[in-house]
Amino acid sequence: MVGVPGRSKGCNTCRRRKKGCDLQRPACGQCLKAGIECEGYERKRIFVNVTNPARGTTVRAAAPAAAPATTPSTAITHSLSRAAYEEKMVDLFWDGYIPGAPVGGGPANPISRYSHADWALTVQDLYRTEPALRQTLLAISLGTVGRRDGQQWMVDDGLRFYCRA
Repeated sequence: MVGVPGRSKGCNTCRRRKKGCDLQRPACGQCLKAGIECEGYERKRIFVNVTNPARGTTVRAAAPAAAPATTPSTAITHSLSRAAYEEKMVDLFWDGYIPGAPVGGGPANPISRYSHADWALTVQDLYRTEPALRQTLLAISLGTVGRRDGQQWMVDDGLRFYCRA
């Protein structure tokens, strides 16, 4: 639609310059002809919360805060929610990798029946203390779960974790 911001598929340079982009890749023809560097096609992601509020409450747009003061309880809550989210992703990965396998190990754990040298149990024990293993397992988990559920942002985040590992 004409005049609606954010609908253009053109490169970032052509969008900023308000020029018609020919969508060539890796650099568009407009940028090549003008002799300027094409900034590419990737857009910054914007999080939009789509959960419905409880009935009887009103939703207001929050004014952007310059630098929110971080209290210890807020920092703890954020780190706990992140840890819980990471734990959930890893559990979903193990559930997809070895369905029905209880997480945590033990003599009746199906992981030990399918695995030589108990590598899966070792990974489960070490991923909390070894940063590289944690990054790798999170990358695999996000990529696997994202591909299974059709969530491209999870696959992209998995790739970022993989590059950091």
